[in-house]
Amino acid sequence: MDDEGQVVEAHNAYGAPPGSGISIPAYYLPTPSVKNRNNYFPQTEVLGEDEMRITFMGSNPWPPRISQAGTSMMVECGPDRRFFFDLGPGCLRNIVANQVPVAEINDIFISHLHVDHYGDLPYLWQFAPFNGRFRPLRVYGPSGRTPEMGTASMCHHLREMGKWTSAWAMGPMVDGYEIDVTEFDFEDDGGVVYDQDGETVLARFALPRQAREDGLCIADFFRDAALGPGQRDVIGFQVVTVGQRASDVAREWFADNRYQDYLYLHGLGVEMAEAMAEYVHTRIRAELGYSQEDARTMEDLLRQEYRGSRYSFGYPACPRLEDQEPILALLGAERIGVNLSDEFQLHPEQSTSALVVHHPRAKYFSV
Repeated sequence: MDDEGQVVEAHNAYGAPPGSGISIPAYYLPTPSVKNRNNYFPQTEVLGEDEMRITFMGSNPWPPRISQAGTSMMVECGPDRRFFFDLGPGCLRNIVANQVPVAEINDIFISHLHVDHYGDLPYLWQFAPFNGRFRPLRVYGPSGRTPEMGTASMCHHLREMGKWTSAWAMGPMVDGYEIDVTEFDFEDDGGVVYDQDGETVLARFALPRQAREDGLCIADFFRDAALGPGQRDVIGFQVVTVGQRASDVAREWFADNRYQDYLYLHGLGVEMAEAMAEYVHTRIRAELGYSQEDARTMEDLLRQEYRGSRYSFGYPACPRLEDQEPILALLGAERIGVNLSDEFQLHPEQSTSALVVHHPRAKYFSV
């Protein structure tokens, strides 16, 4: 009630209710003596339509620090548009301190699915509807090598984890607990394998690059996927095996102390697997129309004097054994009795898998 007896609404000099942003009273605004390019006071510098401001809300991956939040950048485009790159643990306190209402923290772009890049997302999703965000949370992030490794799957499990809170939501809060997910296919060194239509993704490979300037990666020997479905390149895959019988007999001979026989048979099996792999590689080069470039002597062939290369996982250019899994699935390797162990080793033992690259400059290298 004022001096004249009129009822007036209570006013909070520091802004709206908790969680909706902090406002600085007019008498706290920066004076000319401190308002300069070295000091930024939130909400005191209005952006023009063609201006952008990027504010780091956190940059620390691990370990947690009391004074530094996880990775997050707020990007403001013009006076009324903003989005966020990543939402690492602890960044929300900095976003609110920059006078961004919780209800307006939306459009989250996740660079990759490490927790230090989205750790505050469950926190935001669970409590933003309490602060007036009555529309879905919009999240953008990468797809995975398999659907369960992508952003949509992560957000699905986030909602499952938070059911204790969201289950009793009512009214407009229901919409606030929805999540609109947009996954994007990122083009990286790993490479994407498409079906013959040039659009359907069949597999992804995590192929590493040499740790030096202009370092090589197997993916360098293929056309850029950005050229579109009509410009896809060709890759070959192969799996060969001597079969389980050779391993069984070798094991029996070893148990019977027939060590010389065991060594001869084991060596024969290993060499036969390699010979079959080389034979299939030769067939692939012939079917692609490059066999005329093969050397004419065995010595020159062993020096890799032919077009392209055959790369097997576990070797220096592609050391990740896990990437054999999509090859076996694509080729239906179970038809010849080949499968992977829990350690991603091929069984039967005398078996090999590989991807075949036809680029003339594709040679062996180490990462």
